[in-house]
Amino acid sequence: ELFFLPKGTTYIFKTEPDSECSYTVINFYADLESPKPAFFSLENFAEAADCMHLLPKLWHLEKPCDKHKCLSLFYALLSYLSAAENISYAEKKRLSLLDPAISYLEDNLFDPAFKTEKLHRFCGISDAYFRKLFHAGFGTSPKAYVVEKRLARAKALIDSAAFDSVGEIARTVGYTDPLYFSRAFKKRYGISPQNMNKTL
Repeated sequence: ELFFLPKGTTYIFKTEPDSECSYTVINFYADLESPKPAFFSLENFAEAADCMHLLPKLWHLEKPCDKHKCLSLFYALLSYLSAAENISYAEKKRLSLLDPAISYLEDNLFDPAFKTEKLHRFCGISDAYFRKLFHAGFGTSPKAYVVEKRLARAKALIDSAAFDSVGEIARTVGYTDPLYFSRAFKKRYGISPQNMNKTL
């Protein structure tokens, strides 16, 4: 979750006994008219995990490109929040058309035979309109959403050291070609699956 707190806001937060709280604070200046505290769910924000975990590391700016990665993540977050804030009741109702497709997508996300091209059929709308609605609701294309979810799952599996080979991880998250998976993973995280976990 994300809380937007205008400058000067007084707040207190508490954690439950015997629980942990991990958080990232982003301070920024913007010309906003009468800003009010607001709560946003980041459940549908494809880069939420990166904003939480990667952004604080990049902020140390150890590499010249880190600054640009920081700005890219930050602007992606602002874009998502802006879209979420401006969705009216009618727009939310319109986005509910996506529900059958989203349900199918989540159930088949890691199926190698899964294709985003047929998702619009579950909603009874054209592919072009489906993509427009999907982008309005999720801030990205259906294909990019699937890739992000698959690669995030792959990263979690590598971190857990639960698999012995890149091929096994690739198949588990829906890729039939380990080489293609490795290229996509490196493009996304800047490091190959093999180098991320030397035991693979």
